[in-house]
Amino acid sequence: MLNHFPMEEGLVLAIDRTNWQFFKTNINFLTLALVYKGVAIPLMWTCLDKKGSSNMKERIAFLKHFFEVIAHEQIKCLLADFDIIGEAWFGYIINQIPVRIRVKKDTQISNSRSHLVNAFTLFRNLKPGEIRVLSGIRQVCGHPLYVVGVKQANGEYVIIATTDSPETSLGDYSLRWNIETLFGCLKSRGFNFEDTHMTELPRLEKLMGLLTIAFCWALLTGEWRSEHKPIRLGKHGRYVKSIFRYGLEHLKNIFINASIKVDELHQIFCIIAPKTGSPELFHMVC
Repeated sequence: MLNHFPMEEGLVLAIDRTNWQFFKTNINFLTLALVYKGVAIPLMWTCLDKKGSSNMKERIAFLKHFFEVIAHEQIKCLLADFDIIGEAWFGYIINQIPVRIRVKKDTQISNSRSHLVNAFTLFRNLKPGEIRVLSGIRQVCGHPLYVVGVKQANGEYVIIATTDSPETSLGDYSLRWNIETLFGCLKSRGFNFEDTHMTELPRLEKLMGLLTIAFCWALLTGEWRSEHKPIRLGKHGRYVKSIFRYGLEHLKNIFINASIKVDELHQIFCIIAPKTGSPELFHMVC
């Protein structure tokens, strides 16, 4: 995947879960993805044999496996929501790579007098939309981190603990939403992953691998197609469909009519496998 989506300025990663239930079986994927142009590319995943958030040991084992493949120096930062926190977790991850992690409003953070207080009290006098970067390094879950927060229009607080670059950390963290867009593409807005009747974890993980290839194929196809025929803008000033949807519709049209669109089939096949034995594989597909 990284060969297809190179990131010259370093990898911005997001970690999160997507889950659903099939009868009494809880299907719960912990996923690490590369943030890329409004969406995210799955790089690694594991199906948790339980309901709810991953624990510290599961996350550390998960990332240790990733670090065996990808050097720390290649990673710009890791983005995570407030269900992925904890003192032991912070102690591990901040010594590995830069992070931007949202914390809950009642998380204990040191104030200017080094007293621990609820995080939101350090931002409660903000006006909606106003941003505050706390001066100096603060103690968060027992570890030294920079802290920045904003009060949203609905009165909720977004408070980010970061290892570095506090001035840009809110903007970085906003990219975490891209992994939610990915989950939507894999599920209701794309491949309907949750409609599978599979419940065995190894099979589900393999199916996730196949969907990752299909998702990236659609995304790459959408990018290629938009270069030749740009997506139309609607009256609202936004594109009428996403790059993913644009590519997926093109792939579906070609596969449905594969017998009369052999040249187009070869063309789109070379998009996803430019460095493999494309001709031989193409003839196998045909």
